[in-house]
Amino acid sequence: MAFVNPFAPRRASISDERREALRAAVRAHGDCDGATITLSELACRDQGCAEVETVILITEAKRQSRALRLHKRLSEVTETCIREAIDAGGLRTLE
Repeated sequence: MAFVNPFAPRRASISDERREALRAAVRAHGDCDGATITLSELACRDQGCAEVETVILITEAKRQSRALRLHKRLSEVTETCIREAIDAGGLRTLE
């Protein structure tokens, strides 16, 4: 019987192709060609927020990490959502 860690992050149920398409959208609009892009679905910590949010983390060697928070499930995120959020200034530098 395999051990299931209840604290491990859940991997959202989207295909690898869909995950790559979303990463490509971040690269196209987020000025991060050589970056590592991580897509995660987390419990939302804000009051009045949906139960789950998608956090897109952009990590680069010579630049501070940046994050984009979208108040929807990863399966609901589209390339248009990403572009609009980045254009609206949603990409934040992490400290």
